[in-house]
Amino acid sequence: MENDKEGNLGLVSSYYLAILFATLANLALAAVALVQRAKQIRGNKLRERQVQLAEARNELAEERLRSLQDQIVILSEIRDALCPRSRTEGRAREALRVSDHNGLRAFPNAEDSIASDSWADGDERREGAPRRRLAV
Repeated sequence: MENDKEGNLGLVSSYYLAILFATLANLALAAVALVQRAKQIRGNKLRERQVQLAEARNELAEERLRSLQDQIVILSEIRDALCPRSRTEGRAREALRVSDHNGLRAFPNAEDSIASDSWADGDERREGAPRRRLAV
């Protein structure tokens, strides 16, 4: 009978050891899952921040393009005031043709500005302005 008790005791203690081992393994797996979830949350936050930065970069690029277009208009007006009309008109039209490549209008109002500029037609506002030629 004592052998039966020792055999049952060994069987019961190995059963409890198996349950204890399974519980520890479950805790270890839960800890790994928790760490992985924390990494995933950090990755999502990083991705969201990258999207925000990309949107800001695109807005800055659009603003830079608008500023460059404004500069082109201003510089074109300065050039038109300083250069004879026949030479600058050909250059401006050539620049528009190049910028209109693939159907994209880089300077949407520039063609209208060239066509409607009446400087060569004797505009009174510029009639008294001195005309100078730039060395080319």
